[in-house]
Amino acid sequence: PITIILSLALLPPLKGGVMMVGPRTLRRLVGRKGIEFVFPDEDVSRRIAKRFFSGRKVTFRSAALRWDGIRAFQKLPPDEDVVVSFSEMARKFLRRTENLAGRSSDWARQIGLIAVMKDGQRFAVFNEHMPPRTQYVNGDPRSNFEPGEMIECSTALHCERALIAEAASRKGMSLRGAKVYVTTFPCVGCAQQLAKARIASVYFKEGYANLNGRQILRDEGVRVIRVAFPPK
Repeated sequence: PITIILSLALLPPLKGGVMMVGPRTLRRLVGRKGIEFVFPDEDVSRRIAKRFFSGRKVTFRSAALRWDGIRAFQKLPPDEDVVVSFSEMARKFLRRTENLAGRSSDWARQIGLIAVMKDGQRFAVFNEHMPPRTQYVNGDPRSNFEPGEMIECSTALHCERALIAEAASRKGMSLRGAKVYVTTFPCVGCAQQLAKARIASVYFKEGYANLNGRQILRDEGVRVIRVAFPPK
């Protein structure tokens, strides 16, 4: 039996009877029997396999090649390699963010945030819709998607962006070095903006990361801290 790993470039045969082939060689082999075709596990490969390799022995292997449709919607646990805090002070702030979240009109996900500046000043915000009554009159396009998906298709202002806008509106205000406490791990867009605002740390209770949101924060030197709560 021959295993064929689909590739866009011609490479020399590999050990163990495994070959990497390009389009020309593939055409010669596609009619032969006893061949296993190994595809990268991503959306384009799955469409090609379904269309052209029906009835063939096809295996899909995980390979981080690009931001395909499957990877783009992955929900990764942000606590795989972040600091875990048992600080009662952090828990206190996050309990307050949960109270703030209850004031949010965003039914898809209610989120509250408290930012503590280096000089001790504090900002408290929650995600809300703009205009404020649009969600109730016309509905919310976000209700058609899972939390974290199609974040641009929304009338809601995320609390992280509300924080940055609030700080920008105040003379002499800077988020550099601030500690941010948020009920749910930031989406990728908010992670990017918090990172560029040069905050010092993000404390969160739950949620997932997508599109490398957690890596964006760490690359900019932001400490990502999951706060552990005792079981109820």
